[in-house]
Amino acid sequence: MRQFALLALGVAVASGANAAILIDDFTTGNYTKVLTTGNDYASQNGAMLGGDRGTFLAVLSNPLGVSLNFTVGSGFYIADAGSRLAYNVSVGYGYTLVGGGTSGSFAFDDLNANFGGQDRFRLWFESNDLNLGLEVGVRSGGTFYTHTRTIAGGFPNTPFTEDILFTSAGLGGVNWADVDQVYLSFTNTPSGDFALTRFEAVPEPASMLALGAGLAALVARRRRKS
Repeated sequence: MRQFALLALGVAVASGANAAILIDDFTTGNYTKVLTTGNDYASQNGAMLGGDRGTFLAVLSNPLGVSLNFTVGSGFYIADAGSRLAYNVSVGYGYTLVGGGTSGSFAFDDLNANFGGQDRFRLWFESNDLNLGLEVGVRSGGTFYTHTRTIAGGFPNTPFTEDILFTSAGLGGVNWADVDQVYLSFTNTPSGDFALTRFEAVPEPASMLALGAGLAALVARRRRKS
Protein backbone atom coordinates (compact mmCIF):
# COMPACT_ATOMS: atom_id res chain seq x y z
CA MET A 1 0.00 0.00 0.00
CA ARG A 2 2.80 2.40 0.90
CA GLN A 3 4.55 1.71 -2.42
CA PHE A 4 1.33 2.31 -4.32
CA ALA A 5 0.83 5.61 -2.50
CA LEU A 6 4.39 6.69 -3.33
CA LEU A 7 3.87 5.83 -6.99
CA ALA A 8 0.58 7.75 -7.09
CA LEU A 9 2.21 10.76 -5.46
CA GLY A 10 5.06 10.69 -7.97
CA VAL A 11 2.66 10.60 -10.91
CA ALA A 12 0.51 13.37 -9.49
CA VAL A 13 3.43 15.68 -8.76
CA ALA A 14 5.14 15.02 -12.08
CA SER A 15 1.99 15.58 -14.11
CA GLY A 16 1.12 18.73 -12.14
CA ALA A 17 4.49 20.37 -12.76
CA ASN A 18 5.24 22.14 -16.04
CA ALA A 19 8.16 21.32 -18.28
CA ALA A 20 10.15 23.86 -20.26
CA ILE A 21 8.90 24.79 -23.74
CA LEU A 22 11.65 24.88 -26.33
CA ILE A 23 11.35 27.85 -28.67
CA ASP A 24 14.57 27.28 -30.60
CA ASP A 25 17.80 25.34 -30.11
CA PHE A 26 19.19 26.49 -33.48
CA THR A 27 19.90 22.95 -34.65
CA THR A 28 17.81 23.33 -37.82
CA GLY A 29 17.33 26.08 -40.37
CA ASN A 30 20.98 26.86 -41.15
CA TYR A 31 21.74 30.34 -42.51
CA THR A 32 24.89 32.42 -42.89
CA LYS A 33 25.37 36.01 -44.01
CA VAL A 34 28.26 38.46 -44.23
CA LEU A 35 27.41 42.18 -44.16
CA THR A 36 29.55 45.29 -44.29
CA THR A 37 26.67 47.72 -44.72
CA GLY A 38 22.87 47.80 -44.94
CA ASN A 39 20.51 45.11 -43.72
CA ASP A 40 19.20 41.64 -44.48
CA TYR A 41 15.79 39.96 -44.06
CA ALA A 42 15.58 36.18 -44.17
CA SER A 43 13.52 33.23 -42.92
CA GLN A 44 14.52 29.67 -42.04
CA ASN A 45 12.32 26.60 -41.71
CA GLY A 46 12.90 23.88 -39.14
CA ALA A 47 11.99 22.41 -35.77
CA MET A 48 11.72 25.74 -33.95
CA LEU A 49 8.43 26.92 -32.40
CA GLY A 50 5.96 27.61 -35.20
CA GLY A 51 8.13 25.88 -37.81
CA ASP A 52 10.09 28.93 -38.95
CA ARG A 53 12.21 31.80 -37.67
CA GLY A 54 12.65 35.26 -39.08
CA THR A 55 16.10 36.86 -38.93
CA PHE A 56 16.90 40.53 -39.40
CA LEU A 57 20.44 41.93 -39.56
CA ALA A 58 21.54 45.55 -39.77
CA VAL A 59 24.97 47.18 -39.74
CA LEU A 60 24.53 50.41 -37.75
CA SER A 61 28.06 51.80 -38.10
CA ASN A 62 31.24 50.46 -39.64
CA PRO A 63 34.02 53.08 -39.72
CA LEU A 64 36.73 50.57 -40.68
CA GLY A 65 34.77 48.75 -43.38
CA VAL A 66 35.00 45.38 -41.64
CA SER A 67 32.41 42.56 -41.65
CA LEU A 68 29.50 41.35 -39.57
CA ASN A 69 29.59 37.55 -39.79
CA PHE A 70 26.25 36.01 -38.88
CA THR A 71 25.57 32.29 -38.52
CA VAL A 72 22.50 30.40 -37.32
CA GLY A 73 22.23 26.61 -37.26
CA SER A 74 24.09 23.55 -35.99
CA GLY A 75 23.13 24.56 -32.45
CA PHE A 76 24.29 28.19 -32.53
CA TYR A 77 23.04 31.72 -33.19
CA ILE A 78 26.20 33.80 -33.63
CA ALA A 79 26.92 37.45 -34.43
CA ASP A 80 30.64 38.13 -34.88
CA ALA A 81 31.62 41.76 -35.45
CA GLY A 82 34.83 43.19 -36.80
CA SER A 83 36.62 45.99 -34.98
CA ARG A 84 34.35 48.97 -34.11
CA LEU A 85 31.41 47.60 -36.09
CA ALA A 86 27.98 48.13 -34.45
CA TYR A 87 25.00 45.97 -35.38
CA ASN A 88 21.43 45.03 -34.59
CA VAL A 89 20.43 41.39 -35.09
CA SER A 90 16.94 40.10 -34.38
CA VAL A 91 15.20 36.73 -34.36
CA GLY A 92 11.42 36.35 -34.39
CA TYR A 93 8.79 33.61 -34.23
CA GLY A 94 5.26 33.94 -35.59
CA TYR A 95 6.25 35.93 -38.67
CA THR A 96 6.08 35.44 -42.45
CA LEU A 97 8.80 36.87 -44.66
CA VAL A 98 7.68 39.19 -47.45
CA GLY A 99 10.37 39.61 -50.06
CA GLY A 100 13.85 39.21 -48.63
CA GLY A 101 17.40 40.45 -48.71
CA THR A 102 17.76 44.21 -48.32
CA SER A 103 14.15 45.02 -49.22
CA GLY A 104 12.19 42.50 -47.20
CA SER A 105 9.69 42.84 -44.38
CA PHE A 106 7.81 40.61 -41.97
CA ALA A 107 4.06 40.03 -41.69
CA PHE A 108 2.28 38.42 -38.75
CA ASP A 109 1.66 34.66 -38.73
CA ASP A 110 0.14 33.87 -35.33
CA LEU A 111 1.86 31.29 -33.14
CA ASN A 112 -1.10 30.84 -30.77
CA ALA A 113 1.51 29.61 -28.26
CA ASN A 114 0.46 28.78 -24.72
CA PHE A 115 3.07 29.83 -22.15
CA GLY A 116 0.51 29.90 -19.35
CA GLY A 117 2.37 27.31 -17.29
CA GLN A 118 5.71 29.12 -17.56
CA ASP A 119 7.02 32.19 -15.74
CA ARG A 120 10.11 33.29 -17.69
CA PHE A 121 12.09 33.16 -20.90
CA ARG A 122 15.57 31.68 -20.60
CA LEU A 123 18.41 32.44 -22.99
CA TRP A 124 21.41 30.10 -23.04
CA PHE A 125 24.56 31.95 -24.05
CA GLU A 126 27.77 30.28 -25.10
CA SER A 127 29.68 33.56 -25.15
CA ASN A 128 29.29 37.34 -24.79
CA ASP A 129 32.39 39.49 -24.64
CA LEU A 130 30.99 43.06 -24.33
CA ASN A 131 27.77 44.56 -22.97
CA LEU A 132 24.86 43.61 -25.21
CA GLY A 133 21.54 45.43 -25.48
CA LEU A 134 18.46 43.17 -25.53
CA GLU A 135 14.85 43.92 -26.39
CA VAL A 136 12.28 41.17 -25.87
CA GLY A 137 8.99 41.64 -27.69
CA VAL A 138 5.75 39.72 -27.19
CA ARG A 139 2.52 40.28 -29.11
CA SER A 140 -0.71 39.13 -27.49
CA GLY A 141 -4.30 40.23 -28.08
CA GLY A 142 -3.23 42.62 -30.83
CA THR A 143 -0.83 44.51 -28.53
CA PHE A 144 2.96 44.47 -28.44
CA TYR A 145 4.72 44.38 -25.09
CA THR A 146 8.47 45.00 -24.85
CA HIS A 147 11.16 44.69 -22.22
CA THR A 148 14.70 46.03 -22.55
CA ARG A 149 17.85 45.27 -20.59
CA THR A 150 21.61 45.01 -20.89
CA ILE A 151 23.29 41.61 -20.95
CA ALA A 152 26.59 42.00 -19.13
CA GLY A 153 29.76 41.36 -21.09
CA GLY A 154 32.95 39.80 -19.87
CA PHE A 155 31.99 36.21 -20.72
CA PRO A 156 33.97 35.27 -23.83
CA ASN A 157 33.63 31.52 -24.44
CA THR A 158 31.97 31.19 -21.03
CA PRO A 159 28.44 29.70 -21.02
CA PHE A 160 25.75 31.36 -18.88
CA THR A 161 21.99 31.83 -18.81
CA GLU A 162 19.86 34.97 -18.73
CA ASP A 163 16.27 34.84 -17.43
CA ILE A 164 13.54 37.32 -18.42
CA LEU A 165 10.69 36.99 -15.95
CA PHE A 166 7.19 37.34 -17.35
CA THR A 167 6.66 39.96 -14.62
CA SER A 168 9.55 42.10 -15.96
CA ALA A 169 8.93 45.76 -16.73
CA GLY A 170 7.02 46.22 -19.97
CA LEU A 171 5.55 42.71 -20.08
CA GLY A 172 2.64 43.31 -17.73
CA GLY A 173 -0.69 42.68 -19.42
CA VAL A 174 0.47 39.86 -21.69
CA ASN A 175 -1.97 36.97 -21.96
CA TRP A 176 0.67 34.26 -21.71
CA ALA A 177 -1.85 31.57 -22.64
CA ASP A 178 -2.20 33.10 -26.13
CA VAL A 179 1.05 34.51 -27.53
CA ASP A 180 1.07 35.34 -31.23
CA GLN A 181 4.61 36.64 -31.82
CA VAL A 182 7.91 36.61 -29.90
CA TYR A 183 11.14 38.30 -30.89
CA LEU A 184 14.61 38.97 -29.50
CA SER A 185 16.57 41.99 -30.73
CA PHE A 186 20.26 42.44 -29.87
CA THR A 187 22.37 45.59 -30.25
CA ASN A 188 26.06 45.23 -29.54
CA THR A 189 28.68 47.46 -28.03
CA PRO A 190 30.84 48.21 -31.11
CA SER A 191 33.17 45.25 -31.80
CA GLY A 192 31.17 42.99 -29.47
CA ASP A 193 30.33 39.38 -30.35
CA PHE A 194 27.91 36.88 -28.83
CA ALA A 195 26.72 33.31 -29.31
CA LEU A 196 23.35 31.93 -28.23
CA THR A 197 22.58 28.20 -28.07
CA ARG A 198 19.02 27.91 -26.77
CA PHE A 199 15.83 29.96 -26.27
CA GLU A 200 13.01 28.54 -24.16
CA ALA A 201 10.12 29.36 -21.85
CA VAL A 202 10.50 27.74 -18.44
CA PRO A 203 8.38 27.41 -15.29
CA GLU A 204 9.41 28.80 -11.91
CA PRO A 205 12.21 26.82 -10.24
CA ALA A 206 9.86 25.41 -7.58
CA SER A 207 7.77 23.82 -10.32
CA MET A 208 10.84 22.21 -11.87
CA LEU A 209 11.89 20.87 -8.47
CA ALA A 210 8.45 19.37 -8.02
CA LEU A 211 8.72 17.71 -11.42
CA GLY A 212 12.10 16.31 -10.46
CA ALA A 213 10.79 15.01 -7.15
CA GLY A 214 7.89 13.27 -8.87
CA LEU A 215 10.15 11.61 -11.41
CA ALA A 216 12.59 10.58 -8.67
CA ALA A 217 9.73 8.90 -6.83
CA LEU A 218 8.83 6.96 -9.94
CA VAL A 219 12.43 5.85 -10.48
CA ALA A 220 12.79 4.77 -6.84
CA ARG A 221 9.56 2.77 -7.06
CA ARG A 222 10.71 0.97 -10.22
CA ARG A 223 14.12 0.14 -8.74
CA ARG A 224 12.62 -1.37 -5.60
CA LYS A 225 10.18 -3.38 -7.68
CA SER A 226 12.96 -4.80 -9.84
